[in-house]
Amino acid sequence: MSYHRLLIMKAKVIFFLAVMRNLSFLVILCFASFSTSAASCDGSTGTISSSCTDYSTTISGLDVSIPSGVTVTPTANTAPAVGITQDTSSLTISGSADGSTLRQGVVVGIVNNAGTGTGKASLSSLQNFGTIKSTGSSAALLISQDATPSPSIVSLITNSGTIQNSTSGGLSNSGIRNLGTITNLINTGTISGGQYGINNAGTITTITNTGTITGVTKGINNST
Repeated sequence: MSYHRLLIMKAKVIFFLAVMRNLSFLVILCFASFSTSAASCDGSTGTISSSCTDYSTTISGLDVSIPSGVTVTPTANTAPAVGITQDTSSLTISGSADGSTLRQGVVVGIVNNAGTGTGKASLSSLQNFGTIKSTGSSAALLISQDATPSPSIVSLITNSGTIQNSTSGGLSNSGIRNLGTITNLINTGTISGGQYGINNAGTITTITNTGTITGVTKGINNST
């Protein structure tokens, strides 16, 4: 075999390897793009297995869990990242319920516990080990009064993580805005708001705090 033919074969091998390397890069890039696009959450299951958008369940008695490393985000300014619309046993957040990706964040309750019809929504316990946050005119955690005939009820909220609204402004710019009933709130983590850490216009029976509750105006505002 001549030296000229060897050079041609070597050039072909180098070209082939370069093409395969570029194809591998494109495949990896496409897979990465596909894997990072968040699908809608499945409201029929309690455990949210991967990052997604707009979780809402109407199944009574369901235990809802957002595991560590998983983030739930809303796609609209008027929708919560996590919506509880019926009686639910518990909600455990070890990952993140994040409303801060919205441009405005208007009227976004990360947990909007609003009943439907003639009933009322109740949540036996909400445990936050991770992060619940929002920006704009939206409380990070909203307990709603929209239920008929009476407001939503959360029996126990325990927070050892972070509940945060980072925008200064009005009453909604709070870490927690309660328009319903919270029987017992235990905080060993951080609750903070651009206006208030906790803004209560409903009923909170007991608050036990060994963590931090802060707001630009005051930590806790009771407007009832």
